[in-house]
Amino acid sequence: EVKVDCDGGCVPPVTLRVATRQHGEGAYLQVLTTDAAGRARIEDLHAGRWRILATCDGCGRGSVFVTLPRAEPGPLVIRLGPTRTLRVRVVDRDTPQAGIAGATVEVAEELRHPDGTMPMPYALLAPPSPTDADGWTRIDGLAEADVLRLEAHAPGYALPTGRRRTDLPGRAEAAAGVTEVEIPIAAART
Repeated sequence: EVKVDCDGGCVPPVTLRVATRQHGEGAYLQVLTTDAAGRARIEDLHAGRWRILATCDGCGRGSVFVTLPRAEPGPLVIRLGPTRTLRVRVVDRDTPQAGIAGATVEVAEELRHPDGTMPMPYALLAPPSPTDADGWTRIDGLAEADVLRLEAHAPGYALPTGRRRTDLPGRAEAAAGVTEVEIPIAAART
């Protein structure tokens, strides 16, 4: 059984998504909703490690990793906190005052088990988000504690290189609590 508590003002039902360690965002094995009290029973999970992601309008996302079978009695509690919005601006590296319209920004979350190990370095959070005429986009519904990796793409600009490095053109990292990030990208060489 799962119990979701929210400090950010959401009203159940809460959406729960269940994935194994080998599945990233969007590859959920079960999607269900809680009752009005924020409770749900997740059925048919075999022994092993699972990730449960909880989302609710008005709250930041929350997730837990759980190893089954559980030794602890009672429901597994997931706490949702206040929501955070991240504003992202994509700019030309050589003329940073110029925002790039029509760029897309991919947002991935750093995942860590409670023991500190990382099951996968990052998991994609949402579909790519396009920028407006001034190069801005926003990602809503994030938790305050989310550590994010951002990657920007635009026609006529080089694709980011170097796996996991966030100090290269086209990539950036947003630490927990950060609400605004700029991503410079480099024009493709002709």
